[in-house]
Amino acid sequence: MRGNLDNVAARGRATDYELAVLIEVEAALTSEKPLEIDGLWSKISRENGPYSANARSRPIEDFGLELTTGDWRLYREAFPVLDLLSRRRTAMGLVSDISSPTMHWAALAGRLGLDHYIPAMAFSEELGAIKPDPRGILSVVEQLQADPANTLYVGDTPAKDVDSAVAASVIPIWLRRRPEAQPGRHQPAYTINSLRDLLTIL
Repeated sequence: MRGNLDNVAARGRATDYELAVLIEVEAALTSEKPLEIDGLWSKISRENGPYSANARSRPIEDFGLELTTGDWRLYREAFPVLDLLSRRRTAMGLVSDISSPTMHWAALAGRLGLDHYIPAMAFSEELGAIKPDPRGILSVVEQLQADPANTLYVGDTPAKDVDSAVAASVIPIWLRRRPEAQPGRHQPAYTINSLRDLLTIL
């Protein structure tokens, strides 16, 4: 796996970047308001059917709107890491399973300053699919014109993030913010405890 990272420049790319890093939204953002998102997703699915079958249902939009207007903030290390990655000519993208009309998430990204570093984003509301379905990751890879073999995906839920990264043929990284998280079918290529640890991998 390390060889993929070391030989990026030698193989050439369709873009000016040497590497791509995709980040799951909850790996970069946190909220003061306690929310058990997985439990709420389950409740919505039970009451309204599978998300993929009803991507724009009113309960899901209301839930997403409440999330995006909540007290979100970046983890302290997020901006320094994003800035250093941009200086290393790393393309960056954001992937989110948290649903609401995309304009709300775009507005939140703008308020937090994420759009300065992250030009490519994918949201489950647009795609009608949630992880471990890889479509969100693949959408951002396509937007960045990135090589999946040279793309890292960072997420904090192994059962969804690692498995979807493997399905998308990108390099899976587990950000272990929740050590109690259940493993998925696949193992991460790397396990990190902070976004800062990305800098030791690249």
